[in-house]
Amino acid sequence: RNLLESIRLLASVSRVFADKCVNGIEANVERMKAFAESSPSIATSLVPYIGYEKVAKVVKESTASGKSPRQVVLEQKLMTEAELDKALDVLSLTKGGIAK
Repeated sequence: RNLLESIRLLASVSRVFADKCVNGIEANVERMKAFAESSPSIATSLVPYIGYEKVAKVVKESTASGKSPRQVVLEQKLMTEAELDKALDVLSLTKGGIAK
C-alpha cells in the first residue's frame, strides 16, 4: 500500500513540478554556444586539422590565459576564422564525424 501511495504522490508532484517550474523554460542559445566554445574540451575537434601537439598547446595556453581555444588559435594564426567556424561548429560536432 505504501508503495502505491508513494507512486501516486510522485506522479502528482511530477506534474506540479513540470507545470510550476519546467514549462516555459527557454535556453539562451547564444550563451550556451559561448559556454560550449569557451570550453577547452572543444579543442579536441581541431586535432584532425592542426594535429594533437598543436591542440595540446592551444588547450594549455587557453587554460592558462582564460582565453577561448578559438582566440588562441586565431592569435597563433594556426587556422583562419572560416576554418575555425567550420571546425568548431558545436551543432555539427554533436552529430559526429568531421565537418565537410
